Formats: sequence, C-alpha cells, structure tokens
Amino acid sequence: MRSFQPGRRVLGALSTALAATLMLGAFAMVGGFDDLQIGIVEAAPSAAATTITGISVSSTCDAAGGFTGVVTLDGSFSGQITLGVFYHTPGTSGFFPTGDQTTVSFSGGSSATYAFSTFTQVNGANTYRIQVINSGGLGGATVKSNSVPPCTGTTTTTTTTSSTSTTTTGTTTTVTTTGTTP
Repeated sequence: MRSFQPGRRVLGALSTALAATLMLGAFAMVGGFDDLQIGIVEAAPSAAATTITGISVSSTCDAAGGFTGVVTLDGSFSGQITLGVFYHTPGTSGFFPTGDQTTVSFSGGSSATYAFSTFTQVNGANTYRIQVINSGGLGGATVKSNSVPPCTGTTTTTTTTSSTSTTTTGTTTTVTTTGTTP
C-alpha cells in the first residue's frame, strides 16, 4: 500500500507558490503590462544626419549653364552645405577648384538637389567633379562625385544676317549672307 505523506504535498504546493511569486515579482519589476499598447503603432523618429554619403552629378548643364545633381545624407538634416566644381588636367595629380560654388539647402530631409548657376570651363581640363567645400557640421567633407566631362547643354544657335548693296550706273547688286554660329 501506498503511504500518505502530507508533508511532501504541502512542501510541493509551497515551492510552486514561491516560484510563481518570484516570477510575478520579476515580471512587475521589468514593467509588466505597463508598456503594452495594443492597437497603437508609432512611427520611429527619423535619425538625424551625421554624414554626407553621396553626391551625384549630371553631365548635362541646367538652363543656367551649370552642373546639377543630388546630395544624399545618412539621415534627416536642416541646414546648408556648400559645394564646388573641381577640374583635372592630364599630366597633373589632383583636382583644382574652378571657383564655381553653390549652396545646397536641406529642410529636414535626407537628400537635396543642387544646381550651379555657372560653369567655368578650364582650358586643357578633361574632367570635372563636385566636391564639398563646407559640410555644415556634417561628416563626409571628403565625399566627391564621379568625374564627368565638361557639362553640355542644349545647343544654342545664333544666326547672323548681313546685307550689302552696291549701286553702279543704274545697276543694283544685292548680296545677302546668312551664317550659323554654334
């Protein structure tokens, strides 16, 4: 026959109650259900930018005649950075400033478009690139665009017309010259 041992049953119940109390206490200490928000989803705030991550450049000039492109950052930013156009000539080791600069403004986004108002072509230069002149407090001050040939825009054609008239004893000769200058 099996003997009845009341002490073991009580000891088992007490150990289970103690374990449950300890787990409930630990659950309450780490916040319990306090942070559980059913049905509410909040968007994570966008991270503030710390670095300029890229500069793209188009080899086609804009309407004003300069390079265009996009500056990208690793997060959101409100402020300005300054870019410059740099050139390279064969036989030299490096890129040099043309003097053309533009300011890029960010209004809480992670990318912004730039457009240089001019393009100063340097004699003998074979490639150009866009570089950071002032990073506005961001890292990535050494980021550069790819090298591109001199920017080209839509071809502007100027037509010149001149007329010359000569009168000699009753005879009139008219000469009209039309030329196209690229």
